[in-house]
Amino acid sequence: MNLTRTILARTLIATSNNNFRTVRHFYSTQPPRNSSLVQPNHRQVIGRSGKVYSQRTVKIVGAIGKILGYTLQKSTAVTLTNDYYDRCAARFEMEKQFWVQECGLPDSFQTWFQVTQLHMWLLTVRFRSMKPPLGKYYIQEFVNHSFLDTEDRIRGPQNKITKGTLIKNYMKILLHQHRGFQTVLDYAISREPQLNQTDQFLAGVIWRNLFGAAWGKGMGGVKGIFDSKEEPSITSSQLSPSTTTSLEDELEHSLENDVKFPEILERLVIFIRKELVRLDQVSDKTIITGQTSTDQPGLTQFNKI
Repeated sequence: MNLTRTILARTLIATSNNNFRTVRHFYSTQPPRNSSLVQPNHRQVIGRSGKVYSQRTVKIVGAIGKILGYTLQKSTAVTLTNDYYDRCAARFEMEKQFWVQECGLPDSFQTWFQVTQLHMWLLTVRFRSMKPPLGKYYIQEFVNHSFLDTEDRIRGPQNKITKGTLIKNYMKILLHQHRGFQTVLDYAISREPQLNQTDQFLAGVIWRNLFGAAWGKGMGGVKGIFDSKEEPSITSSQLSPSTTTSLEDELEHSLENDVKFPEILERLVIFIRKELVRLDQVSDKTIITGQTSTDQPGLTQFNKI
């Protein structure tokens, strides 16, 4: 059932009205005599990949979609959330200078996943406030796209993991990380008076989930740029004036990096707070049409951190 749903979702994306172009053929003069054999308004459905879908394929997919409970609203949600997810997934590459050079995080799959989850959570908060049942549709398809893409990346040329059991275990771990990060972020901004919703608490959530509870010390077993490549193994008898100077320089450099940490956390807390306010001003109409204007910016027009 899950495989059928996945295939259907991908086909709906390819054949959805928002993602195909139509080619119509009209006669500039009178149609030929044997016009019963020709359709003047024949339409080709061309997916985003350039593949041409026949009318029969479109009808079959539509019929299966209805059987599985897909409506126009659901198929639109499949299409739009695919684009929204792609934009979230692109944020790490777009702001790699910040995440890798300033935050000291490794340029790794794990860092990309966590940064993507942060941006996804921001949009998920907005989806929840949509008129029912739209919010449910958008959140479900949004998460579906995330894990389809994540699995593709695990199998892709950069990671080259092909063993099924290993991929399954990785996906379980990432699913737990997704749920944990989303839940604790929800807790951090909760309006319940008995819950701690201070900026300090939100900063702690960021520290534990984005930085692995260690500033510049890497993530997922991959070292960050602030990590020493080798553990020091110098005894007091080996110290010389030049060695002492180099150790002092290294310590000073380490302290400079440590001073940056609270500043980075502050920037991230401010970014999250500002984005939540911005997203609250995006209308449901803008979300379900994907159209933007000067007066109404788009859902994924994230501010720079």
